[in-house]
Amino acid sequence: MKIQKMFTLLSAIIISGAASQNIFAKEVVQTPEIISNSYDVTALEDRIAKLEYNDQHPDFEFHGYARTGLLLNAERGLKKASTFPGPFDKKYVGRLGNEDNTYAELEFVKSFYMENGAWAKFHAMLVSDSGSYSDNSGSGNDGWGDSSIQARQVYVEMGNLPTFTGAFKDSTVWAGKRYYNRRDIHITDYYYTDLSGTGLGVDNIALGEGKLGFATVARNSSVGDDQDIVGLVTKYSIGNFEFDLVGAKSQDNEDENSNLAKTGFQGFAQYNLNSYYGLNGFSKFYGQIGSGIGATWGLGSLGNATGNYKKATSYRLGTWGLTNLNEKWDLFTTLYGQYDNKPEDRDLDLYKKNGFETAFVVRPVYKINNNFELQFEGGIGYTESNFSDDTDSNGTFYKLTFAPTLKMDSNQFWARPEIRAFVTYVGGETEDRSKTKEKYNDDNIRVGVQAEVWF
Repeated sequence: MKIQKMFTLLSAIIISGAASQNIFAKEVVQTPEIISNSYDVTALEDRIAKLEYNDQHPDFEFHGYARTGLLLNAERGLKKASTFPGPFDKKYVGRLGNEDNTYAELEFVKSFYMENGAWAKFHAMLVSDSGSYSDNSGSGNDGWGDSSIQARQVYVEMGNLPTFTGAFKDSTVWAGKRYYNRRDIHITDYYYTDLSGTGLGVDNIALGEGKLGFATVARNSSVGDDQDIVGLVTKYSIGNFEFDLVGAKSQDNEDENSNLAKTGFQGFAQYNLNSYYGLNGFSKFYGQIGSGIGATWGLGSLGNATGNYKKATSYRLGTWGLTNLNEKWDLFTTLYGQYDNKPEDRDLDLYKKNGFETAFVVRPVYKINNNFELQFEGGIGYTESNFSDDTDSNGTFYKLTFAPTLKMDSNQFWARPEIRAFVTYVGGETEDRSKTKEKYNDDNIRVGVQAEVWF
């Protein structure tokens, strides 16, 4: 009897619940507002699409790069060590444990979007560089420090303009002061091309299977007097290949010295390999040639307007790449060589007629766990100068660095921020024109810390 009563009670509960559910369903069906709010799929899809569009098209962006730290002489009571200018320039021996400054780039980007699909972006970048360890390094001639704040980029770009059709359909137009066509090797902080300046350009023009770009850019020479340089840049990329042609002129040279080159030419080609010389990763091979103001220091930039003569020529070949050898090891390497021919048509008894330089830098990284790794870096550079009296001077310089490193994800080589402590050993030998050799036996051991971040 008890069991029968329990079944009866349970049946009553189920029937009562079903009846209540039917009543609720009828109420829902009979309420138009609830139908609209609950089942308007089109409105919901539009809302989702708008959110996705906003994620892909941010109204404001903030980007940055910074490095800061100490570089101290271990053999001189931890006095500040210097790295540039000098034989241990990171271009020759690598940057790890070889930087003594606080450098920061802060970029602000304001975007504009139209319903017809057109967009525009305003870029502004402030850069600060200080070699002082003071906490009150100033931003000008205020006597507090040696840092400076500069507006390195201020430009506007536009794209997806409805009136642009055909080959120009996906092109972008820009004008202002900006970084342009920069290619760098991270472990040496070496920009083997950097055509930055102020000007006007059009990029991403369709030509065959590739993309074409044109620009006219002006800047002042980075050394010596402020000679103005104006350049015309053409670049083309197709598949794994990249090509640049640069022509430049500096009228100031003609006004100052008729023997100085007032024009220059450069050619650049690069092949991007989808492997690290056959291993997993990537690698790049590049070649450059320059003449006139496009030679020597000017090779890869708009030009060197202060020290090149009309017949100056330069040639550069290089390669670099990164591989993940296994779960524990990453490897980054770079190698380049450059030959400069500098016949100088001036009335001097002795002058440098040509030169050669080469450098090899390698950075292996060993991952201990997800947040801790050991970075190693070795670099060796060689420079040679030949003079008009058939004598030579040359130098060989090297650096070894060990840097325990803390980071958020050691499985990613490019992941930042990083905090490093390091010890560095530098050495070398020079030989002057009289064949006298001298070893670098001063301040060989250096220690320090560094933080680096980009976003």
